[in-house]
Amino acid sequence: MGEIQSKLKKVLKETPIEKIEDKLDEYENYLDFLSIIKCARDLQIERKKIAYNYALDNTPFNCRYISSNLDSDKDRKLLINVLLERNEKSLAYDVMSVMNNPKILDEEDIKLILSIRNSLAIYEYFGELFIDVILKRNVIDQYDAYKLLEKKDVLSQDTIIKIYEKSFNNISDYLMVLMYLDDKEKKDLTNIFINKKHDNIDIIKKILKDKNYHKEDYNRLILLIGMFGSASVIYGTLMNEQNLSDSQIKMLEKALLDTHSIEYVSYYYFYKRKDLFINMFGSSLLFLSFVNMNKFLFKNMNILNNIIEEIKEECEEFNVSITEKFGIAYGKKRKTSRKS
Repeated sequence: MGEIQSKLKKVLKETPIEKIEDKLDEYENYLDFLSIIKCARDLQIERKKIAYNYALDNTPFNCRYISSNLDSDKDRKLLINVLLERNEKSLAYDVMSVMNNPKILDEEDIKLILSIRNSLAIYEYFGELFIDVILKRNVIDQYDAYKLLEKKDVLSQDTIIKIYEKSFNNISDYLMVLMYLDDKEKKDLTNIFINKKHDNIDIIKKILKDKNYHKEDYNRLILLIGMFGSASVIYGTLMNEQNLSDSQIKMLEKALLDTHSIEYVSYYYFYKRKDLFINMFGSSLLFLSFVNMNKFLFKNMNILNNIIEEIKEECEEFNVSITEKFGIAYGKKRKTSRKS
């Protein structure tokens, strides 16, 4: 076998490039993949690639075994390049998994190879080496970095924080992260969210709804609502939060006015500041007239319909009251007239 390998080395080195494959056919019955790879060890890159491609086409092989027997990561990188050119991403992953320093691969090749595995599988082979690549994946790539939190007891704190931060950009990712946390960890997550100066209103609403916050973080969450919330969100906070202080209420009321939303300002004043509501419209009936003339301003029909029903009830009560008082007064007047 040694003599055959020596001849093959000479063939690979001296044969014109376009005739190398034909020459290799003469040794087909004597050499396996690893033998061909070893014979190509000292060749220029172009000749090496021809040998690698020939070996892949014509000999059985075990990628991890072959990779572990290559002399250097430089040769493994070349083998990976050949495999990717053949669209053999799975085999390229096998080679990559036995590299001493897989980060010598081109960044785009790393992304392409890792795209075929989920985050837990990547972690199994590479630990936290490629956490940044995992975190950069998007929905199309089936982003699933949050699954690494299954191993949060052994992950570094830096990696955990990176996974948390990634989730702050998307309510769906945030909800997935919550599945892996206990109550205290959820509250700690809120603290990180606030300290990292994130302003995702959907997440803030979820935090407030579930009360996933430490007591000392509550005021900052309310401030974020006032700073970044839409009129509907500020209105919902004013109506639903039970622990607001007077100063927080005043701040949110001002924030609501600053949105210039006649719709939600009207709704809020109707329920909480009736005096200001009457000042704005003159009466509840005039408000209904205003709504009728400006229907395009009022989009939340659930709240509006409830208000309309309440106004109708108020009017009915008012009419009943007037009728009763009028009847009593009319009855008294008739009795007085009869006596006279």
